[in-house]
Amino acid sequence: MPEANQRILIIENDEDTLFLLGHALRKSGYTVETCTAGSGLVEFKHKLPDLFILDKDLPTIDGLAITKFLRLQEATRTTPIIMISAHRIRQKAKRTGINEFIKKPFEVTHLLKVLKKYNLATSQE
Repeated sequence: MPEANQRILIIENDEDTLFLLGHALRKSGYTVETCTAGSGLVEFKHKLPDLFILDKDLPTIDGLAITKFLRLQEATRTTPIIMISAHRIRQKAKRTGINEFIKKPFEVTHLLKVLKKYNLATSQE
């Protein structure tokens, strides 16, 4: 079983969505960090998350480009990535290296089920 308090990094440009996701995941016991642009990855270089949640549409670089970058890095090559988007790009996202694609709008309960699939422990477990 994984250690408790595994970290999730959410990169989402819509601040309301970012707040709601962050709040719901923290309330569920996850350790969550957030940023609103792909360039925010630089801040997390030395403390990589155990899972990424990416929006497709970001202001400086889109989620697909971030995925390609993460898949080329030794440290994040196998880190699970969940993409959330209103666009119908499930197959393209999968080919890029996304592990899971969730179409907006979605229920947080669905996201929580997907997280359990990756055996992410929470501080409540």
